[in-house]
Amino acid sequence: MKRRLLVLSVLVMFVFGSVGTAFAAGAVEVVRSPFSDVADDADTARDFALLRALGIFEGYGDGTVNPAGTLTRAEFAKVVVATLNRVSSANALSAMTPEFSDADAIPAWARGFVNAAYATGIIQGRGDGSFDPAAPVTLAEAVTMLVRALGYEPAIVGPWPAAHIAMAAHLGITDGVSALAGVPITREEMAIMTANALGVVPADSDGVEDEDKDSLLEEAFGFDTDEVVEDYGPARIRIDGAWYDLSDPVSVFGADTIAALDGNAVDFYATGGVVRFVEVSDTRVISGTFDAWLTRARLRLEDGRVFEHLPFSGSEDLLEVAVNGASFDDGITLGNRSDYIDEGDEVRLHLDADDVVERIEVGFDTFENVLLVEVDLDDEDDPEYGTVDLEKYTSPSESQVIEGLSVDDATRVTLDGERATLEDVSDALGALRDRYGDEANAIATVRIVGYLHDEAFGDADGEELIELSVITSNIVSDEVTARGSDYVRMDGERVYVDTDYLAVSSLTLGRDATLLLGDDDKARVVLTDAPADDIYFARLLEYSDVDEDKGEADIRVELADGSVVDLDAVRYGVLFLKPKSLGAHFVPGVEYAVRPEYEDFLDDMLDGIVVITEDVEGYEDGLYIHGIREGTPSLTRHTGSYLESTETWIRVE
Repeated sequence: MKRRLLVLSVLVMFVFGSVGTAFAAGAVEVVRSPFSDVADDADTARDFALLRALGIFEGYGDGTVNPAGTLTRAEFAKVVVATLNRVSSANALSAMTPEFSDADAIPAWARGFVNAAYATGIIQGRGDGSFDPAAPVTLAEAVTMLVRALGYEPAIVGPWPAAHIAMAAHLGITDGVSALAGVPITREEMAIMTANALGVVPADSDGVEDEDKDSLLEEAFGFDTDEVVEDYGPARIRIDGAWYDLSDPVSVFGADTIAALDGNAVDFYATGGVVRFVEVSDTRVISGTFDAWLTRARLRLEDGRVFEHLPFSGSEDLLEVAVNGASFDDGITLGNRSDYIDEGDEVRLHLDADDVVERIEVGFDTFENVLLVEVDLDDEDDPEYGTVDLEKYTSPSESQVIEGLSVDDATRVTLDGERATLEDVSDALGALRDRYGDEANAIATVRIVGYLHDEAFGDADGEELIELSVITSNIVSDEVTARGSDYVRMDGERVYVDTDYLAVSSLTLGRDATLLLGDDDKARVVLTDAPADDIYFARLLEYSDVDEDKGEADIRVELADGSVVDLDAVRYGVLFLKPKSLGAHFVPGVEYAVRPEYEDFLDDMLDGIVVITEDVEGYEDGLYIHGIREGTPSLTRHTGSYLESTETWIRVE
């Protein structure tokens, strides 16, 4: 397959128009700690993330948990009941008055949890008939509740609290905690102990580990373990044959990106078809830089890691090497193995169940968030195969293009996170351009085999596209209210911009813009931007107090939302425009006004579409109303250039 490399000096072209606000799902945010006051590298980041994903502990609701703070006895009772996944039972008991003498002191939100904990023997009160809900929970009290919840109290022999603390230590509940028995625990210690308890196998009625059960995490929550990630998209993941959506954000441990989970075994929690927590349990795909072949069927990566691999020959199970898109599964010889893999090559090692390398992928490169500018199907009746053209920007005015990159049966194609055909991609690109104009491009991440050692984008022949991930729906549209060095603020939120693709200064303050974002949620394509000559449309309902000398009148107009507004002393004039040049801006069913005489302007425009502008160049400041008349399509040929209007509320679409 041949292609040409073009180095272009281009300008970013805007497709003018107007759209409503729309936010579409793109890539999810991958985090470790979901709380702002728990660092990603904190020892308790996993514990807090797990508890939040399971709905056991969600902090204060503002993204914080105050890890050094304490919990009350009522709060910890809720934690323990939620750890058993019995929140629904607690809700059912919330209307009952707890059987404690200080029931009035128990907050309304806690009553159901206190009742559920009391009914299952998790709490018994102070011994004087009270519960003391507002007192800080101590280590001794916390481990007692957890040991009881897991069913191990019948096997305890000895005085409280020493015997309960000893049992908790035996079960691993207090691993990582060094608090004294009578000292209130911190929220951080609560997270550690609760996460530890989730990994314990519940006991049978005699207080002995039930051999027929898995851990509480699996028993109570259906937590899945050691399942292989088989596929992924910006916001979805396939594990053990089933597709799941990903929560946003999603807590991931053992990998920095969703792509890094591909091929690895994971433990994960999903509810309602949405994965909220993922942790690599067994790394079966290793990415790294190849260093050298070693003796005794071993290889070494540049970071010093050494792996055993299947033999090159003489066995039924041979090392498979995939190079430049071709897979050699009959082994490679000792003499020519360096022809396939060289020092410094980026490789992916696939491990078998014994952590032995069974497959090596080499000779690929990944280009993230480039532009998809063209799709050509080989056969309109065959949706699978064809070619694509890609464009990568090195600055807003310079780009490089790959033309005619082949999509075949070795290419994995995804569209907005879903598996797709090339025809699906072609249709989506066409729909994008139907809505936003022929200059609108999609965004793609591609993985290409065949020119690993080439420094420039597309600087080789014979490459093969093995992965094409296309984005057409990660769209944000709103008014640009502020600009930074690499972001704009829209609808109160920062939208980051890839400044190689877009100059932030090209997005005008105070104007609506529609941007297409990549899977890193950075804007690279401007789909629409408010035109340089802002025009605002309304329906003229009536007029009064006409001053023919000044060419002014008081007018009443209907706005886009159906409301009616009175405007005083508005200048009136004629705007020469071909009706088709405004297209979708007109209200359906309204006939365009064609004025034969200037003097009859207001009468002719009643109940019709008008254009209202502000600060017209060459005129005094003030609002102007214009009729729409057939004639030249240029705004500047008759009335001059229109400056930015602050009256955005009178647009009618």
